[in-house]
Amino acid sequence: MGCPFCASGKDGLVRNLEAHEIVEQYVRGRALGVISRSVVMGIGEPLLNFANLSAALDVVHDEMGEHGLGARRITVSTVGFPDRLRRIAPSKPRFQLAISLHTPDDEQRGELVPAMAGVPIEAVLSAADFWFETTGREVTYEYVLLAGTNDSEGHAERLAERLARRRCSVNLIPFNPVQGAAFGRPLQEAAQRFQETLAARRVVCTVRWSRGVEQDAACGQLRIRKLA
Repeated sequence: MGCPFCASGKDGLVRNLEAHEIVEQYVRGRALGVISRSVVMGIGEPLLNFANLSAALDVVHDEMGEHGLGARRITVSTVGFPDRLRRIAPSKPRFQLAISLHTPDDEQRGELVPAMAGVPIEAVLSAADFWFETTGREVTYEYVLLAGTNDSEGHAERLAERLARRRCSVNLIPFNPVQGAAFGRPLQEAAQRFQETLAARRVVCTVRWSRGVEQDAACGQLRIRKLA
């Protein structure tokens, strides 16, 4: 989606994965140990390859024996194309939904998520409301905290205003360093203040400090290292 803070899309789109290639990742992962949860994210936009993703998840749910994953244990992360969310929701998809929001401000979202430039945040939130009403599953909003960019108290207050009276939760993800990206990682105190501002306005939120940063394998760092 071209997000400037994320390494995953820096090489651009090559092609979509086929359903069997998605299933293969689960099979290989299971060979390493028990898989208790799964998040579909990283290089690519799941809703733009939904036919293959849906077919793959049907296999994961139904055909992987005792190690299959239930709908509540799989989360699909998307930038939130409103038309696709409204089209998919009536099919009662068997996964939890997370929407990468990253800012409460329309203009800034167009900069941080270029693929969504011109799509009002309120249109995304309205489609997410429809998702909840149709599926009965609350939406999680993902928010990468970028030091000095989208982590101010004003950002937190405007985000809380956007989400007021909505059944949802927020995952705050401190930026993981990406070579060549003009962003910094917020201090722990800044992340905590942001969380406290949301919590004071009754928005359920958690701070998710990613694992794997030292190996460039944390959220947003994929594709930094090339395989030898």
